Order: sequence, then C-alpha cells, then structure tokens
Amino acid sequence: MKSSIQVRSISYLKDSIEDVIKTVPEDRTPLIITQNGEEKFVILDMHTFEKI
Repeated sequence: MKSSIQVRSISYLKDSIEDVIKTVPEDRTPLIITQNGEEKFVILDMHTFEKI
C-alpha cells in the first residue's frame, strides 16, 4: 500500500469515476473527496476496508 493519500474534489469524482474505480483498488491508496473545499468522504478499496 502506498503511504500517500490523494485528495480530490467531488467534481473530479464526477468526471473521473471510471478512473477512480480502476486506480483505487490497484494502488490501495485512500482517496479523500472534498466538497466546497472541505474533506467530506473517503473512498477505499475493499481489501483496505475489510482490514479496518
């Protein structure tokens, strides 16, 4: 698992959902989604989620 965490806007998520679905499980890097500049959501791959 990479040690970095990515932060992206909700607009990025809307425009790039297919890329997110592909890269998050491959990289196992959490993706923080911001809304109006505030961190609101975290997207994790299932393997990482199950470890929690």
